[in-house]
Amino acid sequence: MSKPQNNTLTLRAPRSLRDKHPGPTGRPGPPGGRGRAAVVVYRVRKGRVEFLLVSRNSDPDQFVLPGGHIDPGESPKQAAQRECYEESGVDIDLITTLSNYNHIKRRGTVYPTRVYLATPTAIDPSPEARDTRWVRIKDILAGHHNTPSYVLDLLKKANKQLNKPARRAA
Repeated sequence: MSKPQNNTLTLRAPRSLRDKHPGPTGRPGPPGGRGRAAVVVYRVRKGRVEFLLVSRNSDPDQFVLPGGHIDPGESPKQAAQRECYEESGVDIDLITTLSNYNHIKRRGTVYPTRVYLATPTAIDPSPEARDTRWVRIKDILAGHHNTPSYVLDLLKKANKQLNKPARRAA
């Protein structure tokens, strides 16, 4: 992971994958530069913050944030809401942009990704039949969920933002 610049993180594929695919970091992402959108959805249960994770399509034993490609004619916010519902069955209200980062996938493809913070408004079964979980950060840290480190980093950032004291009017 490189240093954040202008609130943008660069997440790199593991060294083992980079070594197999040498060359400059990053081919361009999707056509038209549409990028990706993802969402950190949280709720409070019994006074504790829980975050929504979904099983990864390519590895159902690994849990990630809901998200995916931005379709043509779609805004990043619309994509985040659509992807969240498709992958988890959860309708959401977006609160704020949490982060922008460049996700570098296998073979060096770069996907600019906008991540939003959101709360659930309705919960239905997942249209994509993915496994969904509401988890606490301490359970991820304890190894109870197989989650990539960048997801944990985003959840920690969201948790920190949620725990900021409210500003008082002067």
